[in-house]
Amino acid sequence: MAQTPREEFTSRWGILLTAIGMAVGTGNIWRFPRVAAENGGGSFLIPWMIFLFVWAIPLLLAEFALGKTTRRGPAGAVGALIGDRYNWLGVFVGIVTCFIMFYYSVVTGWCLKYFVASFGMSFSADQAASYWIGFTTDPIQPVFFHFIAMLVGCIVIYKGVVRGIERTNRILIPALFLLLVIAAIRAVTLPGATQGLAYLFTPEWEQLGNYQVWLAALTQSAWSTGAGWGLLTTYGVYIRNKEPVALTTFTTALLSSLPSLLLLPVLARFLACFFRTAPGSFRPFFFLAAAAPSAPSPGLAPAPPPPPPAAAPMRSAALRRMSASWPRDSFDSCAFLRRARAACLAAAASAA
Repeated sequence: MAQTPREEFTSRWGILLTAIGMAVGTGNIWRFPRVAAENGGGSFLIPWMIFLFVWAIPLLLAEFALGKTTRRGPAGAVGALIGDRYNWLGVFVGIVTCFIMFYYSVVTGWCLKYFVASFGMSFSADQAASYWIGFTTDPIQPVFFHFIAMLVGCIVIYKGVVRGIERTNRILIPALFLLLVIAAIRAVTLPGATQGLAYLFTPEWEQLGNYQVWLAALTQSAWSTGAGWGLLTTYGVYIRNKEPVALTTFTTALLSSLPSLLLLPVLARFLACFFRTAPGSFRPFFFLAAAAPSAPSPGLAPAPPPPPPAAAPMRSAALRRMSASWPRDSFDSCAFLRRARAACLAAAASAA
């Protein structure tokens, strides 16, 4: 019986867009702004860039080369490299990635829900919590949107490497970058972006001595690039022999980190919440990056002026104290920053 020939990606752009589609997700769009804000803004970007080049890119290069050379998945590739009795190492990587899929598929269902809700629906940040609670406590909606997310994924995989995975990423990844560019341009034109940019690009050098900042940067590097998940080993099986592994890996790593860099203006707007008192209305499509206030809500006092530069260390300390009790995956980030700002202003007043 003749064996079906193995599919291969049709071009370098095909494998690049597919690899970027593997790496780019809520880890870049949702997690990156929150983690960067919690770890000093500019102070966080330095170790994050260091780990991109000294950890993520070498690991991605090894994964790509392993899959291309052995033409096997993670378990078979590890066995072919160091012996069949070590296949369990590759199996372990596959199991961990499967567990990550359980998490990501649920979050994808949330994204689908908010994407549908973003058409013609607008609400204030004060209403966001009740909307979220209503959605997650509903016995039908979370399961339904999770099912839709899994169904779409299964259909894409069923169609194969070229007609399914590659073709889908050729459409979705350029569309994603277009949306990120629009969001970045919009973010820098909103009030308060200047303060956020100042916080983001003014590193607190003493924070580089904090191991938690480096640990957060290393963790975020994994989420931003997908390094260590074994997925590029699988994609390497279907890469053409003439494709240069090193060039493909570097391009993939840099382009997969680009969405996080495009989100820096959005992060600046996210940090600008620190200088505001009350949120305005926002579209739920942006709930992953953080709600951005546009104007004070009726009935609330106008925002007092920001603290003087001398109070900046107190602001950072208060921000870290407040983040200790803040739910890590909370979407009401502006509320957290407003509480932190109030605490900092009180500390500055008492010091004065």
